[in-house]
Amino acid sequence: MSFSDLKVKRIETTADTFTVELMDGRVLSVPLAYYPTLRHATVWF
Repeated sequence: MSFSDLKVKRIETTADTFTVELMDGRVLSVPLAYYPTLRHATVWF
């Protein structure tokens, strides 16, 4: 499987975590402390 085969179902952020749910059911979650740019980002639509 390559990265191009991955399909994202949902992305969620909390004050502490960044979580990605994939269509195949896997959930990947990392602390936002690993990504200071994301942690300090503002909401943009």
